[in-house]
Formats: sequence, structure tokens, C-alpha cells
Amino acid sequence: MEDLSKYGFPNADWIQFVIGKALPPFPSHLDTLEIQRRINSEREAVASQQFNDSDFGDKVLFQDYDVNIPDDTLSIPIRLSRPNFRPNTDSIIASLPVYLFFHGGGFLFGSETQDECTCARLAVTHNMIVLNANYRHTPVWTYPTQHEDAWRAFQWLMDNIDVIGGDRLRVVVGGVSAGANLAAYVVRRHQELQRDEEALERPKVCISGLILDMPWLVHPDFYPLSLRSQSHHSYIQCANAPLLPMERVRLFTRLLGPVPEERSSLMRISLDLDDLKNMPPTVVLVAGNDPFRDEGWLFANRLSDAGVQVKGYIFPGMPHAFWKLEELQATSLYRTALEDSFSWLLSEEMSKPEEIFQTIGAFGEPTLAT
Repeated sequence: MEDLSKYGFPNADWIQFVIGKALPPFPSHLDTLEIQRRINSEREAVASQQFNDSDFGDKVLFQDYDVNIPDDTLSIPIRLSRPNFRPNTDSIIASLPVYLFFHGGGFLFGSETQDECTCARLAVTHNMIVLNANYRHTPVWTYPTQHEDAWRAFQWLMDNIDVIGGDRLRVVVGGVSAGANLAAYVVRRHQELQRDEEALERPKVCISGLILDMPWLVHPDFYPLSLRSQSHHSYIQCANAPLLPMERVRLFTRLLGPVPEERSSLMRISLDLDDLKNMPPTVVLVAGNDPFRDEGWLFANRLSDAGVQVKGYIFPGMPHAFWKLEELQATSLYRTALEDSFSWLLSEEMSKPEEIFQTIGAFGEPTLAT
């Protein structure tokens, strides 16, 4: 894989933004549960304000559901966003494509409401149903609880897609940061289910696309040798990056608890091309000044090598989750890239199940969002 360190230096957009500004400090001096409570509270307030300031209030409908956890009194909340209209086709109400989304937050932060404005924007712009699925977080719940919850959310979607008015042939799965890890896991497990000749029934939906947004795919203990051997890999170059330094990554990793090698496949990048060749068309978005930059781009290359259609975007000089900062020019570029990605994944030719896993595309030079 090419050396991406040239994209790790702060660009003019970021430098101009930080002049005279102090980024909010991370409250590392607090107890972990208090950190979680405080950050979640701040994020909820920001999300609520963003939605109130938007023009989506009368354009989107929300519905809340609960996914029961077997042998437990707990449940996983899911928030559904849909456009406040549905197109009619030949007097028959048309089914809408579905996006199953998993939030980021290092497996420590997040909820089904903290990305409300983003989910509303996607639902309205692309006339689709967006499911924002929550999952149990560290430190109370350790690995692989989060992955099990993500799979339960997908099972719920398979069982209820007709009820919510979704199109079985146009389901996109995706996530941000840690949520992208969960999305990749769900898609790979779905592919395994499709290959299982002994399965009692075939999967009930067709995953037509995967969105990996600033993905955290690899546990640091299993960082690929092909990346570790590079002198300027993103763990080193971006160790002190704003918003997500490596110190924070190590905290999130510790809170996951032990990840023994024999159970580490959920936090690794597969090197087996046969294991990846049936993955759906995939979009990978990475930030240049992000510790997770190189692993996201490596996975994109592995998918391409396996014959999967891949689109990749690099945002030079930007840190992890930069798009939360409205003042950045890159935030507008990011939203355009995300909207273009959904337009690609939901286009008519991409939604035909007989074509999805047979079309071979080349993964070439990165699209630079500059």
C-alpha cells in the first residue's frame, strides 16, 4: 500500500480554523463513567441544537423501537428516520431503501439520537429509511458485546423490513469510527450466512452497500505488519492528532477488555481474499491526520484486490471526526462525498442482486476532498 503520510500534515483549512481557538479538553481526570456521562450529555445537547437549527423538522418522521436481548431484561433501542412523504409507483406505495447505521465513540460513547441531524439529512436527501441502532458500551459491557448487539440489530431489520416499509434488495450498512467496525462485522457475518449451505433459510435481505466512515477496524495488538513496518504509519505520525490522539485510542482499547487472539477476528483486517470477494460495493472515507487512516485505506485496498467495487475518499490534513466542526470547509466537502457515496450505492444498476457480487471494479488513486 502507498505511503499516506503526505496526507497527514495539517492543511490551510485546519490551520485557519484553529487560530485563536482552544479545542474542548478531554476530561481524562474523571472516572470513566463520569467521562461517559459528561461526553454523552454534551453530544446530546449539540445534536439537539443542530436539529433544531436545521430545516428537517417537518421533513422527517421518527419512530423508536426496541430489540430484545435474549435471556436478559435489557433491550437495544433503534431510532428510525424516514422522509415525511413516500413516493407512489403505479398506485402502489413503493418500498424505500434502508441504511442501518452504527454510531462512533470508541465503544464508550454514543446513542441512537446523537446523529439525528445526519440521519434526517440522509433520509430526506436520498428518500430512504435510516435506522440508527444503539449498542451496549464499555466499560460496563466489554468485547464482543458490541458486535453481538450490532448483529441483533441487523436480525431485527431482517425480521421487520416489510413492517417498516423497507426494500429488501437495497440495504446499506455503515458506521463511523467504532461503528464502522460493527458495520464491517455485520456485513461479513451476513456473507458467511449466505455461504452456509446448511442454513435453514437464506438471509432475508440483500446488502447492496457498505459505508466505512473514518473506520476503526484493527485492535492495536493486531496492527498489520505491512503497516507497522512503515516508518511513518498513522499510529506514529498521528499519535498526537487533535480530537483523537493515540492516547485516547489506547483508553478505548483498554476499556474493551481482553481480546484473545483466538477471538480477535472481529478486530482484524482479513488477509484472505476469498474471505472478502463477496463483500458488497464499499465506500471508505478516511481523514489524513487520523490514527485510523492507514488501516481504513489498507482494508479498501484488500477489498479491491478481492474484486470488490470500492470508492475511497481521503481528506488531507483533517483529524478524526473533523466533520463535527461546522466552520471547516472540509465539512461541506465531507457531506458532499457522503451524499455522492449513497447515490452510487443506491443507483439502479447497483441495486440488482444478480450484479452486486459479480461486477469487478478497480480501486485507483484516492479521491482527494480538497
